[in-house]
Amino acid sequence: MTGAPTPTSHRWMLWAAFIALLGLGLVANSLFRPHPAAKTAAGTASSTSPKSANRQLLLGVDGVSWDAFQYAQAHGLFKRFTHAGRMIAPYPAMSHGAWTEIIGTRRAFGDRGRLPTVEARWFDLDAQRVADDPRLVFARYASPFNYMRAFDSYFDPLLEPLMYFPGHRVFDRELEETERAILDGFTGDRYAVYVSGTDAMAHTH
Repeated sequence: MTGAPTPTSHRWMLWAAFIALLGLGLVANSLFRPHPAAKTAAGTASSTSPKSANRQLLLGVDGVSWDAFQYAQAHGLFKRFTHAGRMIAPYPAMSHGAWTEIIGTRRAFGDRGRLPTVEARWFDLDAQRVADDPRLVFARYASPFNYMRAFDSYFDPLLEPLMYFPGHRVFDRELEETERAILDGFTGDRYAVYVSGTDAMAHTH
């Protein structure tokens, strides 16, 4: 006779599922991220072209309010960012939905750019309940119509969930990789970077 799983065994099953998803995600990431040779070729081509005097660096920083940005500027940060503006988000202001609207994937790609779920959740009409499937997050990042494709640089979406655990090592790694990407990749007139750790830090830290 089999009894109900204990809380400890249930916790181990969740960890095993999470590790399995990470493994699948690593495979998907290697398949869908641009090949380094292609990025190198693009960087070489753009570096040989004449640079404009009015170069633009766009930082898409998730989870930072307009008030927080103004507070940072008042304390000497982001002084060169003179063309900042407030974004009025829908309610609830979920990251995936908001960025999809900001980037305009739905307008650019029609139904293919539409966001059918919030994070990994959707409402199952047949079962009349909210369903949750983490695989949807990986499938969304792998889509060529995802809003992330509008950015030249973004942190590994497979490591991003680790930001919700205690500690700052993943945050530091994202900042280091973002800085390196800008220094190495910002060779043309425009460069767009997405920073996600600020949102995770606001939620959990």
